[in-house]
Amino acid sequence: MEYLVKAQDYLKLKIKDTYRLAHSYRVANIGKEIAEKEGLNVEDLIIACLLHGVSDFEC
Repeated sequence: MEYLVKAQDYLKLKIKDTYRLAHSYRVANIGKEIAEKEGLNVEDLIIACLLHGVSDFEC
């Protein structure tokens, strides 16, 4: 849970565009559903989905 909170905090710091932030959360929700249905590590997949566009962030 600690890493999930850190990933969310990072997103909120880096993404100022509300559409892009909402997109990351939409992808994470889909990833959660997939992980639950396929028996995968839910938290890991949520974090991966949240950070899927990390290279696009302006630093």
